Amino acid sequence: MKRMLTAILTGALLCGSLCGCGPQNMADGAAESLPVGGKDAGNITPGGDGSDLWLVGFGCAEIVPDDYDPATDSFGGTYYIAGYRNDNVATGMLDPQYARAAYISDKRGTSIVVAAVDCVGLLKSFVDEIKAGLADIIKEYNLAAIHIASTHTHAGIDTLGLWGPVGRDGKNKAFMEKVKLSTQQAIRAACESARDGRLYYGKADTGDLQRDSRPPYIYDTHVHRFRFEPADGSPGLQIISYDAHPEALRSENSRVSADFPCYMSRKIKKETGDDFIFIAGAVGGLISTQRQRDPSGAEYPLEQDVAIVGERLAGCVLSIGDEVKLEPKITDKTHYFNVNLDNKVYILLSSLGVLDAKPVSGGGNYGLALQTQASLLSLGGINIALVPGELFPELAYGGTVGDAAANPDAKPYRTLVEITGDKNLLIWGLCDDEVGYIVAPNDFFLDPENPYFTQGYDKLGRRHYEETNSVGIEMYYRLARAFEELVGN
Repeated sequence: MKRMLTAILTGALLCGSLCGCGPQNMADGAAESLPVGGKDAGNITPGGDGSDLWLVGFGCAEIVPDDYDPATDSFGGTYYIAGYRNDNVATGMLDPQYARAAYISDKRGTSIVVAAVDCVGLLKSFVDEIKAGLADIIKEYNLAAIHIASTHTHAGIDTLGLWGPVGRDGKNKAFMEKVKLSTQQAIRAACESARDGRLYYGKADTGDLQRDSRPPYIYDTHVHRFRFEPADGSPGLQIISYDAHPEALRSENSRVSADFPCYMSRKIKKETGDDFIFIAGAVGGLISTQRQRDPSGAEYPLEQDVAIVGERLAGCVLSIGDEVKLEPKITDKTHYFNVNLDNKVYILLSSLGVLDAKPVSGGGNYGLALQTQASLLSLGGINIALVPGELFPELAYGGTVGDAAANPDAKPYRTLVEITGDKNLLIWGLCDDEVGYIVAPNDFFLDPENPYFTQGYDKLGRRHYEETNSVGIEMYYRLARAFEELVGN
């Protein structure tokens, strides 16, 4: 979400949440029940032979504007690249964006869908539109939940409205409809293609591939994988998560791309035949990948760099050797909550119609709030925190900037690992919403003269860009409380 509104009032907030599947002013609360049906009930295997089998399906759909001409590598209309700067018109396509989805059932009565869209982010209001068009699938396959994440590519077409010309909505209506329909298509295909098989979990260290631009320089260096192996011996599915922004193409790029997940997918498909879903982890902070260099030390051109990064990550994935076979068991709980909206840039952009999601009545400085959600998912005993934005990794795993903290008097808080009591907790970010950066409260700092419009510099001269793209200091406290509720339920 880096430098997303440099030209618009020198700062902004990438966020939003209007809970479209419940009442317009839904109060805080535990998960709502999705409609239930019965197709999965016929697949229940309570024990005996085959009791270690899961039921998993995969679907994908390309998300390419209808007016794209591959012969000339050009678009008939105007589309804006989502990342870094305003008015960066897409000049071609390096590789297509996709929606990918997995249907996952434990065959004991719980079935879910996990989907990932190659885009910078999707507001909750739009995610809920996607889900609203799947009521028949929810009922037919007895889905307990549908979770839709964004991979957070900084080379995709604007899906939030923030990267058009200054003060104007950067979204293209026809393309947004394509995103919605393609995601629904992928989810339907996933449900319809389910097969029996076994599910495994493993991880691999990626060494020095990542970089962090802000102290305390804490992040998970592992790439994590859920691997489904069909019982019939056919190619399977790999669901992969990693703590890094897909932005290997950097700010100079003007061609549409899914960034490094595309090249991970291609190598994994070539080597194994398996399908692939990528989900960003705790990427706030700001975690990205290192620029790759040739043997002489020179940087590779960016379009070569992105392929090398993706292939390096795929190589790490393919090296995983510590897999654990998972018992078929799913638990999935969601907590909806409001967070006070203190970022006045968000309020302005909402009033201008740039952001589609609208604030609701709340508290804070302006009497407004956003509605969002958090979920706690367990797949065979592997716990996953589904976070609606870009979480600073130290808020998941622990660690602080110590004496350099810009806001040392902030109220204390616990990390997600502490709240869940699971030191191996996985983070899936940008799930079901994109509320922007979720910053550690004890290092949250705003420009005292022009908060949110201008990035602040603390007493040590450290730049606090990410705060200008956050809901406010309250966001992590509310998120932590949501996970306390989820663990307590």
